Amino acid sequence: MTDAAVAKFVAFLNDAPNDHIRLSVKQEGPTGFMYDLQIESPPWTDDDLVDRSNGFTIVVSPRDSIYLDGATIDWETRPDGTEGFKFNNPNAIEQ
Repeated sequence: MTDAAVAKFVAFLNDAPNDHIRLSVKQEGPTGFMYDLQIESPPWTDDDLVDRSNGFTIVVSPRDSIYLDGATIDWETRPDGTEGFKFNNPNAIEQ
């Protein structure tokens, strides 16, 4: 995660310090995937991979972690003024 992404996650959880971010990969269409971020309250399952660093907790299922190996998350402001998380995944196949 870039510093900008970490700052946004910390800000999102500022009012709910016991909550965590769930990062998952959802199938979209016949061959595509998309990333999903949700704020959740504990607990998480015993199988989940949990990272408690950077001032917040992020949780990923073992299944989704396979698709996220080597990926980075950034926060960007686009030329049109919109903002959002950007995923850079070396495993993704561009079409």
